[in-house]
Amino acid sequence: MISKHSKLAALAVAAMLTCAAANAAPVVIDSEQKANAAGAAAQRALGQPFFDQGLVTFYARGIAENALMQLAAASTPIALINSRNGITLACATSGNLTARMARTFPRVLKLQWQACKYNDIDDYPRERNGNAEIVLLSDSFAPQTVAAIRFGTLNSDFTDSRHIEYPDQITDELRSLNLRMLGQIPMVRAFPLYGLFVGDFAFELTGFYQTYSLTELPGSGQAPIEQTTRTSAEFLIVSGATTYNTAKTHSVEDLRLHFGKVTHTSSSPSWGESRNSYSVDGLRVRREADFVTWSGSESVDGKVDFQYSPLSGNCLNGAYAFKTRAPLVSNSLYSGRFDAGELLINGSTTAQFFSAANVPPTLPVPQLGMLVHLDVRNVGSFNYDASGLGVFAQNSQCFGY
Repeated sequence: MISKHSKLAALAVAAMLTCAAANAAPVVIDSEQKANAAGAAAQRALGQPFFDQGLVTFYARGIAENALMQLAAASTPIALINSRNGITLACATSGNLTARMARTFPRVLKLQWQACKYNDIDDYPRERNGNAEIVLLSDSFAPQTVAAIRFGTLNSDFTDSRHIEYPDQITDELRSLNLRMLGQIPMVRAFPLYGLFVGDFAFELTGFYQTYSLTELPGSGQAPIEQTTRTSAEFLIVSGATTYNTAKTHSVEDLRLHFGKVTHTSSSPSWGESRNSYSVDGLRVRREADFVTWSGSESVDGKVDFQYSPLSGNCLNGAYAFKTRAPLVSNSLYSGRFDAGELLINGSTTAQFFSAANVPPTLPVPQLGMLVHLDVRNVGSFNYDASGLGVFAQNSQCFGY
């Protein structure tokens, strides 16, 4: 379990990271290419934090959720507390999951998977090994929220392997997890098993989620394909809320990243290693979706320092400050384009978005679905007829992440 000293150390390091993000040199936007690179950074700031939270914390919570469901079907918290050696549950194919729980509050539920083999929903064989801890706030295996989740130990990671085999392709995957989440962590989904976790949240996240894959193509004569990707969080402090209306037809995701750092690493014997990172300083991203009208809006406000791999192309390292002056509205959900909205970047560059229906008479009518109008201080104005936000990457040749 996480000690008081480690919490204090986490806060101290997080404060240092905040200062580093706040003091990073701001990106100077003094050309059309740099304005487009800044637009690509804005697009990244809108989506990457949501993706990372989903990838890392949803995966960890999903495994914790599954273990709690197994325990609820087999026992009760009181029975587990009173069991001196804990409870051992057999896994579907072979191996087991052992659970133990503290007699005192907070209730620390300790889990250990030992060669736990089963077939997943797609009927692929899986195996889990390693340790986890969940801090429960009540004597229930169906908690609304938990106070902490920990996967792995100082000396070992939690691992989850999967084997996928077809006549023309064989893939072995290994997911490794070693992280802690500490705070207010929702454990209820909007839709059972696969929906978003809903409710207010506030937690510190430190650790990593890694995937390794080895793919063989029998009979092709090609060498095996290897790839390793890792997402690491360092003292990332996040809060916010995910909510749905009663009919589940309207959702709001509000994510605030107060400070901390996220690093993405990708490596392969074929191309070497690529590393990208971002440090946040009061970054807030929000998105709203209506599944009746199939429309939505997004916004991004605050500061983030992007550091790109040299393999990312002509991206710009440094600090970005975003301010959404008007919500970025899409009348076609998940289309990758905006029909309205205005975004200010680093106090010098304004990006406006229009559809053919609302474009001002002084600007060209878009033929591809969206007009992007950039106004760059001391540089000029630029118009792009585009089908999506990928126009920024294309114009700047910035393909980071």
